[in-house]
Amino acid sequence: MTYLFLIETIWHPPLAFEERAVADLPAELELQALWFSGAFGRVFRSSDGRAVRIVQFGEWNRGAGPDFFQAAVEIDGVVKTGALELDPDAAAWEAHGHAANPAFSEVVLHVIFQDEVR
Repeated sequence: MTYLFLIETIWHPPLAFEERAVADLPAELELQALWFSGAFGRVFRSSDGRAVRIVQFGEWNRGAGPDFFQAAVEIDGVVKTGALELDPDAAAWEAHGHAANPAFSEVVLHVIFQDEVR
């Protein structure tokens, strides 16, 4: 980027911007970073209505397997430790083969960002 380009962009910004559709989610890596930073908060409700509190976000896994290891999650007052997986929606669990993959057997919380269309 040149200085001239920067100045022209600041003084003459584009007249229109393309807005992201509501249903679009950030890339998986960005979702992981936002999750790890605590940007989504620590207190949630499970899909079946139970109280969920994140005690420890866990250790970010940069390889194959669940997105985070050694997470601590309190579900209805009971603390569970294990792995945590982030997916755009619940259907991704099966679509990505997590159910049949032994690497995901220690997952204590499957976090989804969009409800399924019913």
